[in-house]
Amino acid sequence: MVRVQREIISISTKKESSYSIDYSEVSLNDTDFDVLLLEGDIYNDPRLMDFLMQQSKFDSVVCWLMGTHYSRGHNDVIDHTSMPTPLHYRIHIQNRVYELADVILRSGGVLHIVDRGQPLTTAEMIADLKASHEDQASVTSLDVRDIETREYSEPTSGVGMCATITEHNKSSPKDFKNLCFYSILSSKP
Repeated sequence: MVRVQREIISISTKKESSYSIDYSEVSLNDTDFDVLLLEGDIYNDPRLMDFLMQQSKFDSVVCWLMGTHYSRGHNDVIDHTSMPTPLHYRIHIQNRVYELADVILRSGGVLHIVDRGQPLTTAEMIADLKASHEDQASVTSLDVRDIETREYSEPTSGVGMCATITEHNKSSPKDFKNLCFYSILSSKP
């Protein structure tokens, strides 16, 4: 496994309390690896996109708990008119990941998105989550195949995560008695 850290964070001069992130070139001295973890930003990292487009097709793409921490709103690349809340940010990221996966996955390749929210206790709630991901995938050739959930407990220390709020899940994450991971698998025909 290879992990490449490429970010360079700077305090922004554009507005107070904001920052920007630049990414170094993707340079891999040893290309003999089974797994590559490559830090980047799907919104602000053209070098990553160039690198991905130059590679052979991928077996899988993952978007796991990409985070919507409130500090992200202070990043210069975030357009607050189209992404005013963490939910909007999360949906925009997932939309871009669906589009990118459609381009870089091989036939039969898999996109795995993991999100979180309150437990889905009814068939209607599960259908709503699946429908929302089918809508996101509708501009691609990807087929949303499987949704699974698993309850978990939030750690008592550290930074908590934002939960996905959907049509059937409108509460604040602080109001949830239980939390649940959502696993959404899509495949490329």
